[in-house]
Amino acid sequence: MEEISDLPAQSFDFYTHISYLFYAIAASDKNISRKEKEEIIRVVDKNWNVNNASINSKEIIYSTLKKLISEKVNSASAFDLFIKYQKSNPEQFNLAIKKTVMDSAYDIANSYAKRNKSELYYLSQLHQHLFSH
Repeated sequence: MEEISDLPAQSFDFYTHISYLFYAIAASDKNISRKEKEEIIRVVDKNWNVNNASINSKEIIYSTLKKLISEKVNSASAFDLFIKYQKSNPEQFNLAIKKTVMDSAYDIANSYAKRNKSELYYLSQLHQHLFSH
């Protein structure tokens, strides 16, 4: 089974768009709770921490999230940007990556008062886009 570290094209854009997804899930109810922020940190540390000479994934994810939060980006827009990126770059989303993306999204959605309708919508759309093609 492929691991995240086996992904050949881990790029700035890849982690930027992972951030868009995390933001969309957390901000789906127009508010990002402290628990959601803490869960994003946990998920990033566990699943998305790549730090080598060419890339620091945590820094990319956190700086992108800060920008999205400060600009109060619409969660639907952030979600759409992730989906467009994923569709345009299918080679960057092997089965292991898709499962980790889905697990991360579920963890963020479940972190505060379980899942709301907006989060459920995004999770179902995400699952459909990742696994139905």
